[in-house]
Amino acid sequence: MRTEPITTPISLALASMFLFGAGFVLTQFRLRWMPPWLGVAISIPTSTLLFWCLAPFFVDPSAGNSKAVILFPCVGLLFPGTVARLNFESNRLMGPNIAGALSSMTPVFAVLLAIVILGERIRGPQLLALAAIVVGTSLMYRGHANLSACSLWLLALPVTSSAIRGLIQPIIKLGFEW
Repeated sequence: MRTEPITTPISLALASMFLFGAGFVLTQFRLRWMPPWLGVAISIPTSTLLFWCLAPFFVDPSAGNSKAVILFPCVGLLFPGTVARLNFESNRLMGPNIAGALSSMTPVFAVLLAIVILGERIRGPQLLALAAIVVGTSLMYRGHANLSACSLWLLALPVTSSAIRGLIQPIIKLGFEW
């Protein structure tokens, strides 16, 4: 049974969406002075340090499950490092508007994997929203890029980033259930 109001998850999702988009724009400024790999080498350890500093306040080690303790470091091998590298490189090559839009395909991958891995059901409005994401992203990309072999390769960077993030979300939920 849900104890928090429905607005809390929606507010968190909207805040996450805003911060993710702001991150793409701010990254573009940072990429003017350093290569993407160096940006990742700075941002990931900084995030790690922040989480380690917050852990004593939010983590109860006695409530841990050994499967989850193994799962989360495995997730950490792909996310956030690989995703950040792909995001930074696609941002550098395509700019924040196109790279950010293509990276917004994460919900499509997350929902599909949640159906397969967690047995979740999708309702009509959710299916319509996913279709809107795919169509809107396709139109945005199509309007700004010539679909040459080079641009199709560029397309793979943010879409792979989205796929990894989409894969990680159901797996993290599984870890939280453990």
